[in-house]
This record gives sequence, C-alpha cells and structure tokens, in this order.
Amino acid sequence: MIFIMALMAPALAAAAPDVPSGAVFVSDLEWVSSFSALADSYPVTRDVNIDHANNDKRIIINGVHFEKGIGMHTSGAGTTTESTVVVNISGKGFGEFGAWVGVDGNPSVSVNPDVFLEYKVIVDGKELFVSDPLNKSNETLFIKVAIPSGAKELTLSVANHQTCSAGTWADWGNAYLLARASGGGSAQTSDSAMILAAFCLLAISAAGIFVISPKKAKAAK
Repeated sequence: MIFIMALMAPALAAAAPDVPSGAVFVSDLEWVSSFSALADSYPVTRDVNIDHANNDKRIIINGVHFEKGIGMHTSGAGTTTESTVVVNISGKGFGEFGAWVGVDGNPSVSVNPDVFLEYKVIVDGKELFVSDPLNKSNETLFIKVAIPSGAKELTLSVANHQTCSAGTWADWGNAYLLARASGGGSAQTSDSAMILAAFCLLAISAAGIFVISPKKAKAAK
C-alpha cells in the first residue's frame, strides 16, 4: 500500500496596502515594553498573530495578509485589561503613525464574535485616537494619527470594549511611523519667489513705472 502525504497549503489572502515611502515598521523598532492581557501565555508578537498553537501564524484581517505588524490578544478573565506596546520616539522626528487594525481573521484562529475591541493610540500619556468598538464582522479600520512635535513615547493599546468572559485576537497590520516633513522644499520655493519678486521690482523701477499697493480686502461678513 502506498501512502501519499500532502501538506495543507495556507489559504490564499489578498496583499496588504502599501505604507508611505520612507516609513518604518513599528515591529522593526526596539520596544520599551510590551504587555499582554493574557500574560506569558500569549505574549505580544512581531509580524505574526498571537496564536502560538497553530503553524499558520500570518496576520490576516478581513482576508488581507499583512507581512508586517503586531499581534495582540485581549483579556479572557472578565476584565478590560489592555495589551500594549510602548515605543521610545524621542528625538526620532516621527510625525505620523498609521496602521490597519481589526480582529485577526486567520483561518487557524477561532474568534469569539461577541467580543468587541477598542484600539487606542497614546502619545506621552494623551489619547490621540480611540476606535469605535470593533468585532470580527467589522471592516478593517485604517488609523492615521499625527504625532506632535517633541513627542517622547508612543503607546499602542487594545482591550475588550466591555467586560467579557473571553478575549480575542487583535492585530495592527503594517503598523508604521513616518518622519515629519522637513519643509525644505517649501523654504526653497519661498526663497525663489523672493528673488523673483526683487528682480521684478528692480525692472519696474528701471522702467520708471510706479507701483501702487492695493487696499486691503474687507473681511467677509
């Protein structure tokens, strides 16, 4: 008798959206700390979901596979304890955080449909973004948050929206940070405009043409 062994191929998933040019992934940065609401059993993960019991650990949200991202799990002990990642961004010049978030949809994961998640983006202790409650039936949510100048610490947090007897898998797909625009191009444009204006004034003066400044426009009522 001949036995034929076949490996089960992972289910196909759509490609993830691109991040802005020049962005860095939060999963590639050094973390100050990470905390899982399920403690050591399900530690926060980089670039895979938090389901350690299965071979297929891809981060998949609504059929889209994110090769980069953060995997978390909310508390299953009837609490709203937050799972978190804390990143030092002091002096890094970041001006934007972005991510695609939602309940993990990997076929290997069994998700409780009654659990609703709340995602937060916190900078220096101030909540800059708090999501509406999300469960497995919601569409993927894209988060884009402006990072204030001089910010020192970024915290990504997820928890059950309400006390629930179970937790669930929570993903931050392609979580990224983007450097603040330097404004160099604008300054060059401004300098060029000033030079051009000075040249025009010299030309007008040489031609003996007087320029009368228009009166200020009245404010619209």
